[in-house]
Amino acid sequence: MLVISRRLLQTIIAFITAISFAGHARSTEQDPLTIWQGHVWTANQKQPWAEAIAVKGNQIVAVGSLSEVQQVTGPDARSFDVRPALITPGWIDSHIHLIDAGFHLTSVQLRDARTREEFVERIAAFARTVPRGTWITGGDWDHTLWGESSADRALPDRAWIDAVTPNHPVWLPRLDGHMALANSAALREAGIDDSFADVAGGEAVRDDQGRLTGIFKDNSMDVISREIPAPTAKQQLQAIQAAVAHLAAQGVTSVHHMGTWEDVEAFQIAHQQGQLKVRVYACTPLSEWQELANRIAKIGRGDDRLKIGGLKGYVDGSLGSHTAAFLEPYSDTPKSRGLLVNSQSDLLKWTRAADKAGLQVMVHAIGDRANRIQLDVYKQVAAENGPRDRRFRIEHAQHIAHTDVRWFGEQEVIASMQPYHIIDDGRWADSVIGTIRSETTYPCRSFLKSGARLAFGSDWFVAPPTPIEGIYAAVTRSTLDGKHPDGWTPGETITVKEALRAYTLDAAYAGFQESQLGSLEPGKLADFVIVDRDVTSIPPTALRAARVLATIVDGEMIFNAPELHPLAATAQREEIDGLVAEGALGEAQKKLRSTIAAPDEPVSDEPAIQAEILRRIPIDFNLEEDEILEELRETIPDISPADLARWRDAGDLDHRLIDGEVRYFSRAISNLFRINTEARDRRVSQPESPQKFPIVEHVAELVEEANQAEDPEIHPVKHRIRYELTVPAGHPRLRRGAKVSCWLPFPQEYRQQRDVKLLDCGPGEGQISPNGKAHRTVYLEHVVDDSEATLTFWEEFEFVTNAYVPTLDPKDVEPYDTTGTLYREYTSQRPPHIVITPEVAALAKEIIGDETNPLEQTRRIFRWVSANIPWCAEIEYSTIPNLSAKGLGARRGDCGVQGMTFITLCRAAGIPARWQSGWQTKPNDSNIHDWSEFYLEPWGWLPADASYGVKQHEDPRVQDFFCGHMDPYRMIVNLDYAGPLEPPKQSFRSEPNDFQRGEIEIDGHNLYFDEWEASREILYP
Repeated sequence: MLVISRRLLQTIIAFITAISFAGHARSTEQDPLTIWQGHVWTANQKQPWAEAIAVKGNQIVAVGSLSEVQQVTGPDARSFDVRPALITPGWIDSHIHLIDAGFHLTSVQLRDARTREEFVERIAAFARTVPRGTWITGGDWDHTLWGESSADRALPDRAWIDAVTPNHPVWLPRLDGHMALANSAALREAGIDDSFADVAGGEAVRDDQGRLTGIFKDNSMDVISREIPAPTAKQQLQAIQAAVAHLAAQGVTSVHHMGTWEDVEAFQIAHQQGQLKVRVYACTPLSEWQELANRIAKIGRGDDRLKIGGLKGYVDGSLGSHTAAFLEPYSDTPKSRGLLVNSQSDLLKWTRAADKAGLQVMVHAIGDRANRIQLDVYKQVAAENGPRDRRFRIEHAQHIAHTDVRWFGEQEVIASMQPYHIIDDGRWADSVIGTIRSETTYPCRSFLKSGARLAFGSDWFVAPPTPIEGIYAAVTRSTLDGKHPDGWTPGETITVKEALRAYTLDAAYAGFQESQLGSLEPGKLADFVIVDRDVTSIPPTALRAARVLATIVDGEMIFNAPELHPLAATAQREEIDGLVAEGALGEAQKKLRSTIAAPDEPVSDEPAIQAEILRRIPIDFNLEEDEILEELRETIPDISPADLARWRDAGDLDHRLIDGEVRYFSRAISNLFRINTEARDRRVSQPESPQKFPIVEHVAELVEEANQAEDPEIHPVKHRIRYELTVPAGHPRLRRGAKVSCWLPFPQEYRQQRDVKLLDCGPGEGQISPNGKAHRTVYLEHVVDDSEATLTFWEEFEFVTNAYVPTLDPKDVEPYDTTGTLYREYTSQRPPHIVITPEVAALAKEIIGDETNPLEQTRRIFRWVSANIPWCAEIEYSTIPNLSAKGLGARRGDCGVQGMTFITLCRAAGIPARWQSGWQTKPNDSNIHDWSEFYLEPWGWLPADASYGVKQHEDPRVQDFFCGHMDPYRMIVNLDYAGPLEPPKQSFRSEPNDFQRGEIEIDGHNLYFDEWEASREILYP
């Protein structure tokens, strides 16, 4: 394997410098114009919000309302509508170790190891995957996670891992990068034994017998790290590519990299090859300031993609390693005040010379003593060298003496901070430095009050490079262990907009880049991020659930999430939308079908699907005005057309203009009597109501039964069901030789539902889809042999469902793991039906009010939906663009609309929620039905039926029963919505979201609900 030396790399650079530092191409007249429409936060105080931005090439050319932007672009611009997503300036990570982080992505992962045993096992498992002799590096372990006692949280020892890594040298840094663990093989490679003498600014940890434990801190780490073989140029490029891809997925468009000259050279090669997808301000060691000054004099500072000019120095180590320099001893180590990595005299000498050369100085300082030293250095240098735009920075600015905070503002020192550390270190910092010093730890609010600027970053690989989590940390200061729900030192919290500014405009200022980056303004570079929700308007607890949908650098999309579906606003689409708005459904279908390449093929492409949806609408709106009047006169004899018009205009009589005629929903009259008091009072006769199952009485009995039971699953009910779908004789596609495929609903094995058995089915043998899929089905096929005969598919099965009645007490609720996949997935938007607009976020915030307990928050949302979204019959879901928007807009809806509204509001509040549905099977009262689930620790997923709502009863347990509990008269078929069927359908489904009635297609062509009949028989043996 060829290892390229530094000298050879410098020779290569001599040839490519002219290219890589020549400057990035600007936009030209030939570049296309693109409009991005959304909820735009600009970071420009003169115009903080906008509706759209326009981009030409790599530059922003317009920002404002959509009409204002269109006036600039003209009619030929491409347009992408990402509403209700938020568009912000690209996020800048002001402190990162990009190349090291890229290598760490492919190494052993120890950051979340929770015990000593897990730490060792992960190392052992990784060692088995790499060749003998390979150095194992990375890891980023955190011993503070390994238990509550000091013994559990002891620093690791090489003896732990020697047995599992006998043939691999190991060098594993702690996540802060200020100490690392070497195994015995690594010590042998470095020629080190127990006689090793400590070096200045460092420490080699020993046990009571004087044996080296393998832990090396700060400056002593060099004796091991210099033995690790240098990566090849190819490996460095792969690390850059991996890191950049990861950063792009987090919304990061620009970084301030803290590294070496070797890193700069690697970045230049990546830039020359077009692999540097994010912008890099590459900072080099402060002690090597002369080399930077010489390089700039020779070739300049670079271009807007790769820039040099910053110098990074160190005062001290880290808090977790007990090497941060403090004025007073550590609370848990009274003999130690930490250490200085460099002397104050060296720091003064380097800073003075670098500043005089016109370079930017940024120095790492963690402890209050270290921060005071560097503030004094900066003050002296500024006085000696005289006024200039120097923008001194202190990296981390972590623990500040109370009296020193103001000097950041008065000396115009930028606090370059990494807010994720707040919620991480806050778990244990009080035990290390005490609560008094913690009061001015990461003092974001105090810095802003002093007049200082904040520049936020991550310190990746030390912490995750996730600005969303950084914003959450700065705004809530709620520690990862959940022990500070109101914030660790809550007086230092800041607002979302202040945190966003620290990731955008002020971060750009911290790199002398604010004229090009940091805000969305005409003339600036087109770097921006699309986020799935407006983070400025949602509850702080929901911030971590926000997701990056797209990241754009220089007008180029370098990341897009699968759920991002920007709508190209072409002239044809606008024409179709206009026709539909006018009620010209027939004309819209005609135009759509004219674009379908193969109109006789199964409906699967977008124009064909849209045409099919428009075809379905009149099936629901099938009543004319005369028919509505005739039916209403049976119960309101004096009804008049004027009454009809009044109720219609009030929105109480469901109707739609279709091809020039007002058509009414088939269930408009029953809905009218549900929601219109006047119509209900004018009835001269009441319709006979079928005898309903006494659900309130049943729930009261279940509550009492649960009080006597140890298990939450009680009151088992055995079901036996026969279900049939019938295609009538004479259907035009029911021809001899045609293949008919049928998917029938089938119960899941899920918690309270068990003992599922398929007893029989036909025609042919049924294929049961795997349990746990979104939709569980029995699949049947039949080749038509008699086109004149009726074709019936059928199944007979049995199962047992229990009531589920866990004991839910708010005081037992445990904090969410907001870093986990479950939380992120089920608090995210999922267009088109779960969309968290600013209005939805504000409503969720209003509903939960000042309540912080997730169980009580969920109950408030449940009660709100119960009170404000009454049940009404609904049109087919395939014709509803957004179920939750329909519920919130109309303030009514059926069980699916109510359930999706509940889910959306929960997710907006940071409560994981998801869809569930199937049948309700109450005696003499069965039907298809939708409900939902929400997630709480320690119980897991809990059922919620917003359609059943709050019950009228004196017992609060009965009132809120359906928020966390469920009756036994259910058949759970679907654990999600809009999932694939097995095997997949060829054509657009009759119900593309839910699955309760079944699906049929003939030779790949779908049969809609009006083309077949269903029947079910429910028995309780």
